[in-house]
Amino acid sequence: MIRCRDVTEVTGELKSLPWWRRPELWFHLGICSACRAYAKQMELIRNSCRKVLKSQIDESAERELTKKVLEELDKRS
Repeated sequence: MIRCRDVTEVTGELKSLPWWRRPELWFHLGICSACRAYAKQMELIRNSCRKVLKSQIDESAERELTKKVLEELDKRS
């Protein structure tokens, strides 16, 4: 049986977990409310980090595009 300590180590790495260990994890998450809450919190943190990173990339791309447009306008003037 998988322990709570094991769940905290593998929650973010479900894809790297061997297929035969996944049902154990799912069963444990089904009966352990503390680990279930932990897994939800980790998912929330992971999704938030992705959104922040994506917005930073979008801002950087937007700045580059604005810079190119301004350079093009300066060439035409």
